Amino acid sequence: MAFPPIPAEVAKATKSNQADVIKALPLFMDALAELKQPLDPRLLAGLLATVATECHFRCVQENGNEAYFKRYDGRKDLGNVQPGDGARFKGRGFIQLTGRANYEKYGKRLNLDLIGKPELALDPKIAAKILVAYFVDHGCSTWSLRGNWRKVRKLVNGGLNGFDHFQESVFNLLEVFYS
Repeated sequence: MAFPPIPAEVAKATKSNQADVIKALPLFMDALAELKQPLDPRLLAGLLATVATECHFRCVQENGNEAYFKRYDGRKDLGNVQPGDGARFKGRGFIQLTGRANYEKYGKRLNLDLIGKPELALDPKIAAKILVAYFVDHGCSTWSLRGNWRKVRKLVNGGLNGFDHFQESVFNLLEVFYS
């Protein structure tokens, strides 16, 4: 088994920039270890394929103007209860953590002040921990271990956007890991 994963092979398997993979991969491996997650090829394939599909191994921030983010103000499903919450708790990180409720939840879970300093979710080390915690909390790790890739994609994306790239990346990664 090709573990630990070699960044060049991960980049090729996911059609990602090798320099971005070199920076991000150790962060994911550290976050998995810190949050006591098994180093299973299926779990890692689901996680890495998610990152490749969502942001190409780059920590990103949701873009938009004032009117765009106002659409998120008052969204109780996101916990946005104060004026300006839409812009303040916009999507950040490897999986676009969004909404006051999610910032509060993962701030508490990781012992960080994400409410007072939401920009911390854009720090790659913190974003990697948020990604792994999200994967565990939302059952993505369980479904990855079961090989239910549609379920993993829906839990992260809310639908199947990017599913072809995601699934191809998963299968390519598993081939690398098991060779």
